[in-house]
Amino acid sequence: MIRHFNRYFRSRWERFYLKNHWHLVLDLSLIMVTIILAASLFFLFFFRPALPGLGGFVRPPVDLNNPPLEVTFTPSESTAKTGEPVVVVVRLKNGGSVTVNDVIVSLKPTTEGYSLDRLEEQVDSPGASVKGSSIIFQGILPHSEEELSFLAYIRQKNTDTRTLKWQAQIEYILNGQQFKFSTDLANIHLAAELSASAVVYYTSPQGDQLGIGPIPPIVGIPTNYWVFWSVQGNGDFSDLSLSARLPRGVELTGQRSLLAGELNYNPDSRQLIWKIPELQVADGASRLRFEIQLVPAESQVGVSPVLVEAGRYFATDKLTGEEVAGRLPDLTTELKEDRFNADQGEVIAE
Repeated sequence: MIRHFNRYFRSRWERFYLKNHWHLVLDLSLIMVTIILAASLFFLFFFRPALPGLGGFVRPPVDLNNPPLEVTFTPSESTAKTGEPVVVVVRLKNGGSVTVNDVIVSLKPTTEGYSLDRLEEQVDSPGASVKGSSIIFQGILPHSEEELSFLAYIRQKNTDTRTLKWQAQIEYILNGQQFKFSTDLANIHLAAELSASAVVYYTSPQGDQLGIGPIPPIVGIPTNYWVFWSVQGNGDFSDLSLSARLPRGVELTGQRSLLAGELNYNPDSRQLIWKIPELQVADGASRLRFEIQLVPAESQVGVSPVLVEAGRYFATDKLTGEEVAGRLPDLTTELKEDRFNADQGEVIAE
């Protein structure tokens, strides 16, 4: 290799350089230009200047530990009733200098026994749409925000768990790259349902005689009936109160059957109050039955007198702290639930 180079250089020296030194100068200049061009190409390959007009080719750096898209969720309430939607507001803030494209926000319950039935927009938004269990935003401009309010319909399947935990999965495109992350939403507590019933019998559903006295009731002659109250919930409650009033002409006999709580009667206000400090779902329904006596007046001939009126109940949901309330129907001598005496309620004269 070296000998070949020496032979070539000596031949070129004798043929050109000895006769005219300008040939040497020209060859050295070409060699220098070649070296400079090679060094320039090498430098330009590794250096990408941010020149005007070339911005489309330069991707601003993205801090993976602090992505520019910030997503927050705000449920309107921490509790929801079974079958009713949860109102949720999602806010997206792009704190970067590049548009965030194709943002997809998907919701998914993580509590076993729950599923997301569907989402619905509460207020139309031109830049967003709802598809199935996902919210799609076309793009979030740099240093701007987008907001969407929607309804989430949750389905509960064969579970006694009343606390819903759910999660949002977010994915978007930034600088041609796809980013994904997930975040937990605030827990939603399903409000417990409390049901109460009030019925009156003269003869039990099994055919046993409970009451005493004439049926239909007769003016001036006492007739005794039995009132049954029942209350049950699908959650734990505290401070349960069930109250009602006895009209004039109706009195308590003192006979009762009570397994939970206490029954109080105020003769001045004629108000009955059944109080239960704790109502546990595991205990099932709580029941109370008591006997009342009606002495019909002449003014009540041809009508079915009211036996118990103004029934209502109150209790506090122990999980949510919210009060649950309801009303009970008035009970009359029509005995609507007594299949043996349902047509024997109108008072008759002696």
